[in-house]
Amino acid sequence: MLLAIDFTNLHEILQVLYQDMMPLCEKLTERGISAEVLAEEDAVGGGSVPAQTLPGYAAAVTPRHCRVDELTERLRQRETPVVARIAHERLLLCLRTLRPEEYDELVRAVAESDR
Repeated sequence: MLLAIDFTNLHEILQVLYQDMMPLCEKLTERGISAEVLAEEDAVGGGSVPAQTLPGYAAAVTPRHCRVDELTERLRQRETPVVARIAHERLLLCLRTLRPEEYDELVRAVAESDR
């Protein structure tokens, strides 16, 4: 099934995405991990549109106890892998495919991997 996206209300969609990111960043901060909401472009994917991006937001994380590349690798090696990317010398968590009820598990994964 092909999902059609109506971009006429893109501003409202982006506002919701931003507001959804705030609780995640607050939870990371409560665990002593520096995190802020950062405007970013998410890759749509490969195939026929490899260079296509969608505007959005990411949680930009600065690890305390390890290098950002180490944190990225540790997250990928978890039993439930967390795939993130590195940009601006920070770990970027793009949450377009996560539900808010999954944020606690993500926060725990980041905190346990930042060692």
